[in-house]
Amino acid sequence: MLDSRRPPFFTSLVDLLRYRAAKQPNDRAYVLLSDQGQEESVLTFAELDQRASDVAARLAHGQIGDRALLMFGPGLDFIIAYFGCLLAGVIAVPMMLPRRNSSLDSSASILADCSPRFALTNTHLGSARPDVLERFQGYKMEWLFLDQESGRLLDQNRLLPTPGPEDLAFLQYTSGSTSDPKGVMVTHGNLIENLEMIRVTLDNTGQSTYVNWVPLYHDMGLILNVLQALYVGAPCVLLAPVTFIQRPLQWLRAIHNYRAEVAGGPNFAFDLCVRRFRADQVKDLDLSCSDV
Repeated sequence: MLDSRRPPFFTSLVDLLRYRAAKQPNDRAYVLLSDQGQEESVLTFAELDQRASDVAARLAHGQIGDRALLMFGPGLDFIIAYFGCLLAGVIAVPMMLPRRNSSLDSSASILADCSPRFALTNTHLGSARPDVLERFQGYKMEWLFLDQESGRLLDQNRLLPTPGPEDLAFLQYTSGSTSDPKGVMVTHGNLIENLEMIRVTLDNTGQSTYVNWVPLYHDMGLILNVLQALYVGAPCVLLAPVTFIQRPLQWLRAIHNYRAEVAGGPNFAFDLCVRRFRADQVKDLDLSCSDV
């Protein structure tokens, strides 16, 4: 029997983005909360499509299959940059920001392995973490700052590449905690099948609001939250990881306030909430809406 709740069949994440932008242009796709729980920035599906297209225009002088490092602090720019890469046929490489003065930093191994042509970030990172830019000065990468005007507009007559199921959607590198990081080639087909599997398992729909604090360079943050919410056409509310670590109650309050159905996290996240708060501090929170 046909499942009427199943989204249309997509061959790529580009198809998925275009579909949501056309069918739900004004619906809120992503909401970023401040460390006090206030809405800091919002993207609708149509705005995401437009801003990603702007990024694609800035990448259009590259070659199909070029790699681009995505290096962002918390915020919605990561999502815009990621979909900009997809639209331009550039392979995104999400990367954790290098730790200051850490001998465990594996960024050099990642750069040596994938040879990125581009590095995408924003000016906030340049001011907050100048050491990151200094660290990569010796590499031949073209830096694109999303919040700086480029003067480039997407040529509407230029045919953007239409990826197929076998084309790469991004390179996901392992943590590098026990050896050099290894890049896993994740295709559009891999992701679409995985997103449908998650939908069936969780029985989530366009009414299944998501709340997430897991970093977006991590597969749980990117796939289970950002991409899965887009797949079913639901809003995704995001908190910075440091906000959760310092104020775990903000995560629970966001689940309560937005009636989030999907708000999963690693075991330590739930343990931290239990350790940090007394029963009387959370007595007014109703988390019955959340299944995950």
